[in-house]
Amino acid sequence: MPSSEKVFAGAAERFAEYAHDVRGHVRYEVTHRNLQELVHGESLRIADIGGGAAIDAVWLANLGHQVLLVEPEEGQQAKARKRIDENGLADVVKVIEGTTADIPSDQVGEFDLVLSHGVAMYTPDPKVFIEELVRLTKPGGHISLLEKGYHGALARLFQQNASVETIQKFQAHKPVGNNVGKERKAFLPEELESLLQQAGAKVLRWSGVRVFSDQDDRRTNMVNPEVLEMLVAAEYEQGKNPGIRALGQMLHFIARKSA
Repeated sequence: MPSSEKVFAGAAERFAEYAHDVRGHVRYEVTHRNLQELVHGESLRIADIGGGAAIDAVWLANLGHQVLLVEPEEGQQAKARKRIDENGLADVVKVIEGTTADIPSDQVGEFDLVLSHGVAMYTPDPKVFIEELVRLTKPGGHISLLEKGYHGALARLFQQNASVETIQKFQAHKPVGNNVGKERKAFLPEELESLLQQAGAKVLRWSGVRVFSDQDDRRTNMVNPEVLEMLVAAEYEQGKNPGIRALGQMLHFIARKSA
């Protein structure tokens, strides 16, 4: 995760707020549903790269999996450890302060599933980063990659009345700022598929996340729970629709490493 320590410095509070609004809720719920087939069954060894405040890691641990969470930013590490302790999961979720380079060498290539959600888009070289994710995965294991989608992100810029300079910069495929004040890249679906394939992983399926609810900035506690569940279910279904999935604000790819 090159340079990610500086990229995420001081962002823990903003990311924490994001997890409590409708946009964040939809992201986590839809990606979890996309992963259901892989994670409901025998216990897996899972690496969560750039795992932030351990939202995914705790969900996975509660399903019976052993999780290694790798996170470079101190504020996020503190929130991760707090959530892990509060859920009584310190024995099954281990936190490493740092990047993929800090994972013990005897664990490289041994993980059944490697997650990296919203990290490659902040790295200076996504190709190298994705290669590292695949290297961590055991032959026949799976990679879950969630990244910013180009088409959805471009639509947001127009909806938010971004400047001409920002839109032009984005259309030149250069990083632009996001809602948490950090610059990040966005990817075309075919670009992510190509990067995974070049790294030695075959894409099994992909879907869009937040195809039509990206502008919903309400807090989840302000929404009728039944309506919120209906929204998640609709997003999950529409995210699989080949005709519109590329419009998702995020793109969720699930791939298998070559045996």
